[in-house]
Amino acid sequence: MEFIKSNKNKLLLVYNSYTYREEKMYKESKYWKCIDMQCKGRLTTTSDNKIKKKEISVYNHIQDICKLEVKKVKTMKSQALSSQDNPQQIIASLQLNPFISGTLP
Repeated sequence: MEFIKSNKNKLLLVYNSYTYREEKMYKESKYWKCIDMQCKGRLTTTSDNKIKKKEISVYNHIQDICKLEVKKVKTMKSQALSSQDNPQQIIASLQLNPFISGTLP
């Protein structure tokens, strides 16, 4: 499980190569919805971001690993502009696919 930023700078949760956006927060639980608009995939986490319950495990699409890696690289670019971390620290923090991170300078 990891978190990345959307194009609108919102927090996205990545779990088992599926990406979720926060739908709502109620009491001590966060409810997440798959980013594919037609998909019914849902996930619930605790307020401290531990998986509580995976509600619907049937997805109407396959995982798009390439699209996910592109989002990670975009997150990396914005993090590089806003932090004082060196490039190796930023790359290591995003858990990129070894094929992708191997092509970065």
